[in-house]
Amino acid sequence: MGLAEEMTRLAETIVSEKQQRVSDNETLKNDIHEKLNDFSAQRVQVSKALEQNAKELMDSLQDYVDNTLVSENEEMQLQIKEFMQKLETEREERNKVQTETLNQFNKNLESSVAEMMKLFSQQRQEMKKQQQQEFNQFMVDLKSSVGESRKAAQQILGDFKKENQERAKTLQKELSGFANDLAKSSKTKLKEYAKERKQAQDVWAKMQKNGVSKKKPASKKSVEAKEKKTIEPKEEKNEFFEIPSAEAYLKPEEPQQKSQKGFTDNPKKDIQERVFDYIQAHPEGVKVSEMEGPLNENRLKLGVAARKLLEENRVKKIENMYLPL
Repeated sequence: MGLAEEMTRLAETIVSEKQQRVSDNETLKNDIHEKLNDFSAQRVQVSKALEQNAKELMDSLQDYVDNTLVSENEEMQLQIKEFMQKLETEREERNKVQTETLNQFNKNLESSVAEMMKLFSQQRQEMKKQQQQEFNQFMVDLKSSVGESRKAAQQILGDFKKENQERAKTLQKELSGFANDLAKSSKTKLKEYAKERKQAQDVWAKMQKNGVSKKKPASKKSVEAKEKKTIEPKEEKNEFFEIPSAEAYLKPEEPQQKSQKGFTDNPKKDIQERVFDYIQAHPEGVKVSEMEGPLNENRLKLGVAARKLLEENRVKKIENMYLPL
């Protein structure tokens, strides 16, 4: 901003000085023309006055000669003629002196004006050269400053990019390690669960074979349910991330559960309204993970919709359960 303001002030100064010089030049020209016009007008007026006076004097003398001196002698007439000639000669000499004086004044004035214009032009060229040098130096400094700013910005961007790359590598390593640890932990738990299940099945088969239990043997389904209930550890489900159970790895993947009628039969209905209707239909409370199958939607979208309903005070939440108001 400082360089831009300085450049603006310099341009304004150059323009104002140029306008001032032009104005002074025009004023000088106007003053000279006015003086010349005044002098010419005065000279014309003086010449006209002298001619008028001389003419009047000549007419008066001529009348005097014609009227009063007709009868006098020739000597008097000769004197009068000599006087008239002398007067005419003086008038011509005076006009000549005035003409020479006027010509000399015009020459001096022209010489003075020419010298003044020459000096003004020389000063103008020097000022123009100085201003051009200052402007060139200013542009050099501006380019240097802009180049330094660009280099600094590129350096900052490069450091930022390098830092982001390092952070991305670190995060990738951490995520990779977490995923590996999670996979190893899951495999270990699955092996332990399979081993315990096999042991339980062997014990149960041995008990049936030896006839230890006198009670009526339970059906295969009840045994498997009881076995699953006693052996399978309880795991708390996370609302947005849930570790798959052992059956997800041991059994083939089952087709996705069909959506319940009344919640997904209208595809044009907003997902938030479908979640609201589902929560209203379950006054005992429902988790986000329990809505994924019936509503046939992604768990993340369902969680976002449920949070919006909670923020709008349309439902309430107790721990991980969403309940109607």
